[in-house]
Amino acid sequence: MGSILGTIHGTVFMTLVPEILRILADSMSGLFPNMAAMLPQLKLFTFGFLIVFFLVYEPKGLVKIWNDIKNYWIYWPFKH
Repeated sequence: MGSILGTIHGTVFMTLVPEILRILADSMSGLFPNMAAMLPQLKLFTFGFLIVFFLVYEPKGLVKIWNDIKNYWIYWPFKH
């Protein structure tokens, strides 16, 4: 049920999500001054949404997405 590559992809993905949210909140602080105060709730909502999204729409996880992208570029000029 899972793979080592899946745990690596999942760890990197779930580590980068808070950093991306923080960068977005910092860049949007001029438009929305209270964005920094909402960041913890936004982080929880985003994590919950991502977990439900992957369970419903991509149950095989990030590794399947990675393999699909790799296979697309391997067979790119030809459709098999």
